[in-house]
Amino acid sequence: MSKLVDLIRRMNQRSPQSIGFGAATGRDESPQAILLIGLVSDADLAKNPKLANAEVGAILVDSGGGALSDALSKAMDGKLWGAGLAGFDQAGIDALLEQGCDFVVYDPATTSSAVVDADDLGSFIVVSKDLDRDTARGIAGIETSGSFLMADVVGTPVTVQGLIELQKVRGLLEGPFVAAAPDSPTAGDLTALSRMGVSGITVALGDSKAIKALNAGIKEVRPKRPGSGNTGRTALAPSTSGEEEE
Repeated sequence: MSKLVDLIRRMNQRSPQSIGFGAATGRDESPQAILLIGLVSDADLAKNPKLANAEVGAILVDSGGGALSDALSKAMDGKLWGAGLAGFDQAGIDALLEQGCDFVVYDPATTSSAVVDADDLGSFIVVSKDLDRDTARGIAGIETSGSFLMADVVGTPVTVQGLIELQKVRGLLEGPFVAAAPDSPTAGDLTALSRMGVSGITVALGDSKAIKALNAGIKEVRPKRPGSGNTGRTALAPSTSGEEEE
């Protein structure tokens, strides 16, 4: 099983005490409320391999759909990392698995169906802010680990309307959901995102100031206790046409 997928599952069973980062560095710590994922291009990582030591829960390398260079692969040794933001063919998936890649964030239009058959590889499908019910139902029918929304739809500052815009997408999808981190969110903003069912947020791996602030905010997020109301994690997409007419 993908370590990232397992970590997100454990996040839903976390105790009221939260912790900081640690997953990307391989530490065995209890998961936090929201996973912080550092996003970096393979070119930027090649220029500065020390970026891989940032205080994030996981690292997503924009590899353009291919495997990493040997040097980058060594730099990621011992990290929880994935590749993404492109289409992947069978050869690319196999090469990434050999390099220790744990998950991919993939473009469904250009990715081989092999991505959903790799048992040890987490697979997060890229979705649009304009996601419709029919597409969401299609996603529900395939074996994918979760979904990934690149667009920042909540805006700055985070408002209730922004949360509604995010929930328009999140509410159609089952499983783990990753979105772009808002700019300078408060602990209350992050708590709202967590309670809506946002499992992870992405931040530029080279933005040390934002990473520090996000880690501090995430530590203050309190988990929602069972039975305390709607979690926002039940997708609307599987409803039948007959149910919609009623």
